[in-house]
Amino acid sequence: MGLRNPKDMKGKRYSTEDKIRILRQADAGQSIVEVCREHNLSQVSFHRWKKQFGQMEVNEAKRLKELERENTELKKKQFGQPARDPSPQIRMRKKALRPACRRVYALKAVEGGLGSGRKVCQILTVPRSSYWYRPKEKTSWEEGILKRVIELSDKHPRYGYRRIAALLLQGGWHVGKRRIQSLRRSLGLRVPPTKRKVIRRGYSTGLPVKAEHKGHVWTWDFICDGTTRGGSLRMLTILDEYTREGHVL
Repeated sequence: MGLRNPKDMKGKRYSTEDKIRILRQADAGQSIVEVCREHNLSQVSFHRWKKQFGQMEVNEAKRLKELERENTELKKKQFGQPARDPSPQIRMRKKALRPACRRVYALKAVEGGLGSGRKVCQILTVPRSSYWYRPKEKTSWEEGILKRVIELSDKHPRYGYRRIAALLLQGGWHVGKRRIQSLRRSLGLRVPPTKRKVIRRGYSTGLPVKAEHKGHVWTWDFICDGTTRGGSLRMLTILDEYTREGHVL
């Protein structure tokens, strides 16, 4: 399978598979200068790719991408979001920004045999300290404060972290409000937003008038539809309420 033409690529010029194929060309005996000239690359980019993907093969890179996609779909199902269509034409991958998410990807990659922990952390830009981090077990005090936060949040759903922290202080729990804010965020607890009351604007014309003759009452509305080519269509319809005749513009 050949490389894609760089002029036809959009966004990133080379995918991970393309970078690995370029590196394999140099390993096959072709000089680095010729490879860089053929693909319009700088030697700095070539050596940077070699440092990142020098020990990987094309099938390993594909497996790593597939693993990231599966973890993204699994996370969406866990939080109740509908999974997207896995077909490559309409699938959109969401970049993992949180260190915890990238750490999960790295652990899955190492368990799948895609590489060592050091190499996977380098490719996925995961700090090695985050990769080797093991959370400590919660103490009895932390479990108690967590349980109490959940009870107060269920009892007072309109209270934010400041009021919950004040109630905890009154109950003898010496804890700061920022700690309560962090706990509530980790539990997914939040105050539901208030619905703004829609204020009626303008002056009313009184009660609806029933049409008694032609030209007495006119009605209008917008109708939305779509075309066969996927475009949007919006029409303003104006009717005579008595005769049900359309107004020709």
